[in-house]
Amino acid sequence: MSELWPWIIPLPAKTNEQYQVLTSIFSSRVTTSIIKCIKLYDKTYQREIIETAGFSKKAVLNVLSKLVRFNILSEGTERVERNGRKYWVKWYTPTFLGRWLILLLTPIEKIDREDLKEVLNNLFNLYAISLARLCLKLNIDFNQYYVSLNKAYFNELPKVLMNTKKCCSVVVFGSSALDYIILLDEFPESNEVRIGKEISISPGGSSANVAVALSRLKVPTAFIGKIGTDDVGRVVIKSLIDEGVDLSSVIIENKRTPYAIVVIKNGFDKRIIVPLSDNMCLSISSPSEINWSIIDEARLIYIGEVFIEVASALSSYAKSKGKIVVYRPSTPFLNIGFERLKPVFENTDIFITNKYGWSLICKSSCRQLKYDDFINVGIKYLIITKGSEGVDIATENYVKTFPSIKANIIDTSYAGDVFSAGLIKAILDGRSIDEAIHYASRVSAIAISRTGGRSKIPLLEELA
Repeated sequence: MSELWPWIIPLPAKTNEQYQVLTSIFSSRVTTSIIKCIKLYDKTYQREIIETAGFSKKAVLNVLSKLVRFNILSEGTERVERNGRKYWVKWYTPTFLGRWLILLLTPIEKIDREDLKEVLNNLFNLYAISLARLCLKLNIDFNQYYVSLNKAYFNELPKVLMNTKKCCSVVVFGSSALDYIILLDEFPESNEVRIGKEISISPGGSSANVAVALSRLKVPTAFIGKIGTDDVGRVVIKSLIDEGVDLSSVIIENKRTPYAIVVIKNGFDKRIIVPLSDNMCLSISSPSEINWSIIDEARLIYIGEVFIEVASALSSYAKSKGKIVVYRPSTPFLNIGFERLKPVFENTDIFITNKYGWSLICKSSCRQLKYDDFINVGIKYLIITKGSEGVDIATENYVKTFPSIKANIIDTSYAGDVFSAGLIKAILDGRSIDEAIHYASRVSAIAISRTGGRSKIPLLEELA
């Protein structure tokens, strides 16, 4: 046997009843034929079973009686009208055990996905309850089974991630995380406890958010970063798969996945705390970890929270291949100054930061920076988002400020991520940079008028 059947059948607890159930099913072709006729979640009428099973009426009725007695099927009757006459007809539905026997005898490709999902949920709940009771009764460490389940999940995951591969227009490099978002009226004073208005827990990470926003705007997108083999990692992976993001080049690392605590006052003033340790996977740390071929297939690459040496190698390679390079580093990278970031800037087409990021890079640099300093090293478009003050853009030929789009601001988290995705979408659609900024501002305005983590990121249909 090269492969074992994957489903577990729950059986009665008493040994003699187990024997009766198993022999009644597997020692009779009549019984297996009848089981195959029974619908998982609907009534199956006696007449249908007799016509379909292919055996005598007496043999079928005999077996049906036995299956009801062994609690594999439930039976009932109802009155129906045919050709002007009323009849009583008998029907059968499977019990919990009956559903599992049907699943056993049906090829998996012929089972409805939702039916299979429900049966699996029921089985796992039953198995989990039984395992918990056994561990508590015998004082066995329940966690060892949880660890085994988690390990099995991540061992099987790479095969699934390869199935997400597609021809992508954009490759996003950066980090993923889980965000805990808290809304407050006021930040607490020292030693003060303050009650938040709302907390939402959402898959996040700035670059992963950009990938999701692009996917929702119907831009085929790949995300490349590191994800840990923990609870957070499973949530992050599932969310990206559900959003249709290509994860075929994601690196699964046997560490913890980062998380961020985002505290927002009155929708505007934001504080972000990211606890980090040596046991957390951050971002790609070496060029040897990169799948370079995926860049060859794309039109644009986005570089977010990526170590400088890796960002420099990425931008240089992408530029040599004629790709559009968008660079939007996070706060810690802006803190190291213009001079150290220069190797990346030299191969960047579009550099995006916000008002605070601009102040940081200016403060941490050796000299007073001007917009021209970025243009002179090779950047085509320097874009600075300034919230209600609009968006500044500097190019070789001009400097402009675009006014902000009015919005009912509730939560400004993810605003920059959604803006970046909107800008990329418009550029790939062939719009001018001015049109792209206006489009990106519209997308961002929709997002900040909502709350709820990633659920606030708009779909393409909302921009029509």
